[in-house]
Amino acid sequence: PERTGKQMVVARQLIQDEWWWTFWTGTDYGFSGSVAFSVLLARSPDGGPIYVLDEFPHDLTEARKIDVKKFAREHYKALLKMPSRYEQPQRVAALYLGPDCWAERGDAHTLAHLANEELEPYDLAFQQARNDRAGGAQLVYTMLQTGELVIADTCQNVMRAIESRVHDKKEPREVEKVVGDPYDDVWDALRYALYSHHEPEKKPLEMRVQERLNAIAQGDEARGIPPNPTTAMMQYKRIMREEQNEDEPTYYGGGGRRRLQRMRQRPGRR
Repeated sequence: PERTGKQMVVARQLIQDEWWWTFWTGTDYGFSGSVAFSVLLARSPDGGPIYVLDEFPHDLTEARKIDVKKFAREHYKALLKMPSRYEQPQRVAALYLGPDCWAERGDAHTLAHLANEELEPYDLAFQQARNDRAGGAQLVYTMLQTGELVIADTCQNVMRAIESRVHDKKEPREVEKVVGDPYDDVWDALRYALYSHHEPEKKPLEMRVQERLNAIAQGDEARGIPPNPTTAMMQYKRIMREEQNEDEPTYYGGGGRRRLQRMRQRPGRR
């Protein structure tokens, strides 16, 4: 993309990500000499850009001909296992995997199913990524130019993939598919992640409730409302009920998540 006044790359240590941000991954497993590659994206519920925080693997020579089960395990350890910088596990919204992995290949299970068997102990599962090549390319470049997408400087493969892509001569709205180019797989992983999940998420329920209670307890000087800790305590149940009603079933635990996983793994689901 052309450079604008917006910053496309920032130092990783300057991104002040927290556990309560929304995290998700995009993965292209790759076939016929391609590479298996994943990216980790995150966004604050308070707004701001989507950040490409991390990538796996950093060395693309290690990404060829890797067993899908091993890749699923390593993907989890590298991108999703709770890092020391967070006080509790991240809020993982989704893991997106390229549609090819849902194709039957003469085996008893699809590659997606085999990968999800490895993720089940962590209560996670891949779901099928949206695969609009033209729409995905347009979204990536538009968000880079507007500053809505920012890449951590540790994601060198992602940066090289973006810089090396060219328009498809037959379909100018798309990026040319280069078979055997590992950066093509890196690009697809980024495209899957961004196009499948780029809408903002809410803060955790407890944080939203606490912020509303704090606003009541501390008052609103601009509106002439004095501090009232007693009223805040009395309104706790009402505020909790309102925020619970606003929640959508984005995050699932236990059997609820597993039922959602089975639905997402049905053939033909986008």
